[in-house]
Amino acid sequence: MIKRLTKRSASLQCKEQCRDKCKDKCKDKYKEKKRLNQGLYKSLIVLLSFFTFISASHADSHADSQASKHAAPAKILFLGDNHLSKAKSTILIESAKKQGLALEAMSAGKFAKDKGMETLCDYQLVLMQAVSEEAAGGMYGAYPKAIAQCGNVQAFTNGFDQFTGLNKGISADDKQAINIYLSNGIRTNFENMFAYINTHLFNTPQTYEAAIILPENGFYHPQFSTQLTGDKTEFYNWLEANNSSSEIKESNNPHKVNVAVLFHRSVIESEQTQIVDSTLAAIEKNGANAFAVFFEGSDNEDFIQLVQGKVNSLINYRMLHEAQKNKNAFARLNVPVLHGLTYREGDREAFNADHAGISAMMSPYFLMMPESAGIIDPTMIATTDPKTRIAQPMLDHIDAMVQRAIKQGQLSAKANADKKLSLFIWNYPPGDKNMGAAFLNVPDSIVNIATAMKEAGYNVDVQPSETLIDNIGQILRPFYSKQGLEALMDKGLSDYLPVKDYTDWLNTLPSTIKDDIIAHWGDPIQHPYVRTVNGEPAFIIPQMKLGNLIIMPQPSRSDDADKHKKLYHNTSAPINHFYLAVYLYAKEKFKVDAFINLGTHGSQEWLPGKERGLSMYDAPQLTVGNVPVVYPYIMDNVGEAMQGKRRGRATMISHMTPGFAEAGYYGDMAELEELLEEHMLLAEGKTKQVVEKNIIDLAAALNVFEDVSFTEAQMRENFDEFMDVLHDYMHELAAESQPLGMHTFGDTLNDIHLMTTVAQMLGSEFKTQASTFENKHDIKLHNSPDVFSQKMEDNQVVQIDDTSGFKFLWASLIEHQSLEVSDSLAKYLEQAKDFAQRIRSQQEIPSLLSALQGEFVGVGYGGDPVRSHDAVPTGKNLLGFNPAKVPSKAAWEVGQKLVEDLIAKHYAEKGEYPNKLAFSLWSLETMRHHGVLESQVLAAMGVKPKWDENGFLRGTEIIPYSELKRPRVDVVMSATGLYRDAFPNVMLMLAKAIKQVAELKEDNNSIYKNSEALKTELIAEGKSAEEANYLSSVRIFSNETGAYGSGLADTSLASDTWETDAKLSDLYLKRMGYAFGSDAKRWSDKVSGLYGKALSGTDAVLFSRSTNLYGMITSDDPFQYFGGMSLAIRNLDGKSPEMYIANLREKNKVKSESFDRFMARELRNRSFHPRWIEEVQKEGYSGALQMLDRMNNFWGWTVMHPDGITDSQWQEFADIYVKDKYDMDMREFFENSNPTNLAQMIERMLEAERKDYWQTDDETIKQLLETYLEVKRDHKVLSDNETFKDYVADKAQGFGLGALLAASDTAVAQDLAEQTQANSAEEMVEGQKLEQQEQPQTDDEYNWQTLGFVLLLLFAFVVGGAVQFRSTRSARSARSVR
Repeated sequence: MIKRLTKRSASLQCKEQCRDKCKDKCKDKYKEKKRLNQGLYKSLIVLLSFFTFISASHADSHADSQASKHAAPAKILFLGDNHLSKAKSTILIESAKKQGLALEAMSAGKFAKDKGMETLCDYQLVLMQAVSEEAAGGMYGAYPKAIAQCGNVQAFTNGFDQFTGLNKGISADDKQAINIYLSNGIRTNFENMFAYINTHLFNTPQTYEAAIILPENGFYHPQFSTQLTGDKTEFYNWLEANNSSSEIKESNNPHKVNVAVLFHRSVIESEQTQIVDSTLAAIEKNGANAFAVFFEGSDNEDFIQLVQGKVNSLINYRMLHEAQKNKNAFARLNVPVLHGLTYREGDREAFNADHAGISAMMSPYFLMMPESAGIIDPTMIATTDPKTRIAQPMLDHIDAMVQRAIKQGQLSAKANADKKLSLFIWNYPPGDKNMGAAFLNVPDSIVNIATAMKEAGYNVDVQPSETLIDNIGQILRPFYSKQGLEALMDKGLSDYLPVKDYTDWLNTLPSTIKDDIIAHWGDPIQHPYVRTVNGEPAFIIPQMKLGNLIIMPQPSRSDDADKHKKLYHNTSAPINHFYLAVYLYAKEKFKVDAFINLGTHGSQEWLPGKERGLSMYDAPQLTVGNVPVVYPYIMDNVGEAMQGKRRGRATMISHMTPGFAEAGYYGDMAELEELLEEHMLLAEGKTKQVVEKNIIDLAAALNVFEDVSFTEAQMRENFDEFMDVLHDYMHELAAESQPLGMHTFGDTLNDIHLMTTVAQMLGSEFKTQASTFENKHDIKLHNSPDVFSQKMEDNQVVQIDDTSGFKFLWASLIEHQSLEVSDSLAKYLEQAKDFAQRIRSQQEIPSLLSALQGEFVGVGYGGDPVRSHDAVPTGKNLLGFNPAKVPSKAAWEVGQKLVEDLIAKHYAEKGEYPNKLAFSLWSLETMRHHGVLESQVLAAMGVKPKWDENGFLRGTEIIPYSELKRPRVDVVMSATGLYRDAFPNVMLMLAKAIKQVAELKEDNNSIYKNSEALKTELIAEGKSAEEANYLSSVRIFSNETGAYGSGLADTSLASDTWETDAKLSDLYLKRMGYAFGSDAKRWSDKVSGLYGKALSGTDAVLFSRSTNLYGMITSDDPFQYFGGMSLAIRNLDGKSPEMYIANLREKNKVKSESFDRFMARELRNRSFHPRWIEEVQKEGYSGALQMLDRMNNFWGWTVMHPDGITDSQWQEFADIYVKDKYDMDMREFFENSNPTNLAQMIERMLEAERKDYWQTDDETIKQLLETYLEVKRDHKVLSDNETFKDYVADKAQGFGLGALLAASDTAVAQDLAEQTQANSAEEMVEGQKLEQQEQPQTDDEYNWQTLGFVLLLLFAFVVGGAVQFRSTRSARSARSVR
């Protein structure tokens, strides 16, 4: 039997190989064989006909005899869980039929749905099987009651036993015997099992044999004598002997590794080893040792003992239901485990055409569950025959997965000194001096990583951060100026890749992929980054080389010279030549062993392609190929980290956020708080009236009334009401968590930030108790931290060691004083010790090095440490929340209350219920709050979720109107592209619920009413009644499948490409207007105008914030998605909607609040707060980038939702960052850190004035202009905004700044002229700084090239002097959007 399986799988493999590689050869052999044996075939046909006649006659006679004995065969039902394969079902049916039994086989879920539980009574025997009790839990819960109602039915379970009543009518001996047959389920055992059942259960004696016992745990290899064995010694002896005689000799691969394939023994039982066999063959073909391992027991100990110390990497083909158990096993083995997946929806053609890759309903099981066990790199390796449901290997994808596994394994076999690594940095925020990542000090992080590598034996040159910053500026400049690429060669800041090498690789791709790239981007030889090097065209690859570590900026996703096309083009455009060439250079010329993506986040994982379960020819895979990827990522952005893991093929390494402290008051806000306290203590009288006036005057001067949605007149007229609101707002300001600077990868929080962070983690009640204790007891610190800041003192900022609980924690945790505290504080103190120890135990650098060493990196959840305590220690392979449990029961309780309160508030204020609410759905938010916003959607409609006993969502039900007691509110949702990828099952659940309610004909149902109106409108536009009926209930919209981003992040900054925001609104509706309704097969439909019709009439837009780190201007996502909805609605309806944020930062203090209030508080506690500024200044270069990023994102909000932004807020930016309102030495800081960032911030301020978003005075405009021109003159600042440059020129002349304008223009022109002069060389040749690998030059060759180079330089100098300068427009490097 086992040999027969091998022949069958080999035959299948041969067929595919013949189809793909040797069609002609196979056809020729077939024709020759046919010709030679034609005569023999004719003879055989005659004989076969005769024997068929005799056999048929005998069979008919036998059948008649049997029919006389048994009128009908006994009916047996075999039920499995969702993993029951068609192949196994077929073997069972055939085996039963051979013994005269009629068997039906299907999953328990399918039977309940299609047949109905009442039909169980139609069978004489019901056999129920599951791979584990966990798998059975969700499938068989309803069966005990149904089985009990069937009097004569016998029932039996295999693989689980937690349900009473499912084993019925079968003796213990018979159950044991059947269990043995089933548990060793090969065809022979099944045939004997049914003979046994006939004999013992149906009283029809038949001959049967005892079961063949298969090992529960063991090895498999098609070339092994018995193919499978449980004998470890025997198998490894054979493997060693087999490898020593293999055609692939050890000398061909000095880093030969062992790769094992994990699979279920059921693959052998169901005679479906074709995928395993193909994988083992591919491993051996690629130069590694291969074998397969199966294990079936409840304990992984046997499996661990089978392979421990024998493998370098694992490929998993198993379903992993018990994640914790498997994670522990993999951790003990300490090798990377890669995941192979089968496409279940069809064959190869269907897979190629499918934009989703993995279906919506299967993503929790195929992605989330394996990830929970620590498995990485999900790769599609097979498709499914739609007729037979048998898996068909994709040999090219199997080969890719095998190469990935081998490369992972080689990381543990190769000496660190020999490994080559490529580290990618991001050009963000856009600008020719900028490399940044979310809350990460990138230059200092590179120094830490390089230092650790050097200490671990890597051949790495450690350079100071100042050198890195200078070099990155030189590397990025040519991408903006379009000049100076050649100069990088001389400085040792670039290498090259011959265009021929690139085109040779390009030609290996399928023609559909290659032709699409060339059709869109043209001939690669015409690319602007191609130069002639050593006599041949080559891509110039900018980089910093630190020994065997090279640092490269990730290329732009688009290199269109036309700025408008670059910004507004189709997002599904293929990846460009230069992007591919950079990665190809790293893989093929530099021979990189692993990529490192530094910080949140790059663009590779966001490139076009399938949403989940990518093809190896999708752009994210084409770039990195089969090279391991390690990705340090901020702990509080799990949603986007999953994109890096699933589409980027990366092992994610969580890193810490900055520390946190309570914000407290500062400056005039501190004075205002003192006045409020004084007012509360005073009795009525003149003194109190004076204080009231002072409060009003100061609140007016600070414009704080705008923060809480009052006008100045309302503040004066309703002072008591204003005071109540203001008091709450001031308390929020003081208590809110404030990030302190940035994080450097590998660093642990210093003790000062550690104490303030722990205090925030412990929460407001702890701080109240600790403050009371500190006030009552004079705590003496023996080693007080030196934290006094004169600037903070001058600006009335609470010194950081005076924040609530600091002295208490410092004395207890740092100085280890024994304080006599209450039981309550004692419990907090134990928590504090735990939190501090977790943070100090971070494993960021060790985990990075482990991943580069080919070791297993443990998984863990993320989140900000203040809210998600389990997210520390950092250094984990980040893990997301299971989408099958969204919304959770806890999230439903919170979300339902929030939306009911909001609806009631709307009714109280406006006298009517809202007609329509819109929601901005984000993956990273849902990963944090587990479905609070989704719960608001359901509750608004009057729908509630249903769960099973394990917390998995099992559908929804409509809340009766009598219970709801208010109208149903219509909803519309905008889901980010990442949400579409991560939570497709949730989207489908919501879409089906909407359709249900849209068909509910009842009064006060705005969903039904609006759907009917939309249906009428669509029919009038020419849609059929059926089409209009479907589209009228579509309320969920997102990007086109495989695409990401609204387009507003870049286009809003490119403010010279639009005059009014209508153009941006059209872009948003176009990019985000793909329909996702109740029919998943129609997902990503593009129906012109449908999204706009759905959005129109929206009363309010809802969003959530459940992180203490991210706010409204900490990234561009809030304004381009949440804000984009406001922009579109304003352009559709002529007015902005209400904007609300569900503030979930404190789990016990959740609330909905207006955008205006949330934004104002964020500005006052961060960008406008002296302590935040001082902490960011300590980060130097990276701190300046963070200030610029906040400004850019504030601008984005100004464009998207100007009703929520005030003139006073823009003025505050100018007063603080240019006029230096707080005496924070801002100009000096920028000059020493990154002066171009100051110029970019001022450019944004002046653009706000130019486009009438900000009304300010002439004195402010003049100071902004003067500072900008000075920085431009001194630092050769570039701008690609021609309209802005004209504005500056005009305003400068008007303010008498003409001389300064001319000087700044001259400085930039001279800088560009020098670069242009360098460009005049016709050919580049390598110098000693940049030696071409594997192409050494002879001395004569070098001399001639040197002479030619000198002559060319001389010629360039002469020509350059005569060339009149012509300014060129720079191209901004596009950043990835979600």
